[in-house]
Amino acid sequence: MLVQSWVCWRVAQRFRDYEPIPVTFKSIKKWLNQYNKSDHKSLILLLNKVIYRTKKETVESLRRLNKEILGQLLGSGLNFKNIIYMQIDKAASSSPVMLNLLRDVERLERRGCLFLDSKDVRSIFDETSKMGER
Repeated sequence: MLVQSWVCWRVAQRFRDYEPIPVTFKSIKKWLNQYNKSDHKSLILLLNKVIYRTKKETVESLRRLNKEILGQLLGSGLNFKNIIYMQIDKAASSSPVMLNLLRDVERLERRGCLFLDSKDVRSIFDETSKMGER
């Protein structure tokens, strides 16, 4: 019991800046207790193997990768008004969250980039048709 409490506290400290739902001692303990006690040791080992990236690290990675992609696109003659960012939203997907984060920190809408949902076939058709007419 003491080991479990210590692990829950340690995990909560590692993930303390996680968003949007905070990871707390209580939430880790609740997550762990939904499983059979016989599985707790394996779950604790799993938690210790999780590689956690902070929001700052995530933003830096998104910005760096986006800069590389934009460099290639703009270098090939496209302009910002011809670039579409598309979220692919599957169950438990972080696509919308990551895309919105990138959109906001890089001010991509102000630059003229479009943001569409992969399920919105009509908007994809309309917007790509408009681009083809320019």
